[in-house]
Amino acid sequence: MDSEDFNKLKKLFEEFDGRPNHLAKFLLDSNAFSNDFIDNVSNSTSLIKSPVSPYFRNISEMNNWYRQLVDDLDLLKKKKPRKQIIDELENKLSKAILSENFEEACRIRDYMIKNGYKDKH
Repeated sequence: MDSEDFNKLKKLFEEFDGRPNHLAKFLLDSNAFSNDFIDNVSNSTSLIKSPVSPYFRNISEMNNWYRQLVDDLDLLKKKKPRKQIIDELENKLSKAILSENFEEACRIRDYMIKNGYKDKH
């Protein structure tokens, strides 16, 4: 991990200032101790600039805000054919549904619709 990665990780932690319980839950839910999470932090474009946390009306909005900081869905688009991106997104969607992580499944579905990888029907 180089200094740029360290700074990104530090910015991510700073976003949770005064919210240690939320930080712990986010790290556990994101499998933060895996290589995939570290890669997502390293490749995150959201953590280059200093993000400003908005006011959250509910816990779901807060979770979505933090998740998008290290969102691996946008990383899928880089240098991959459309068919491969769709296959990977559908696999992630299936895994989320099978593990009964319906919030994540909805997030993936919404991402697919927003980016034209899935019809609204």
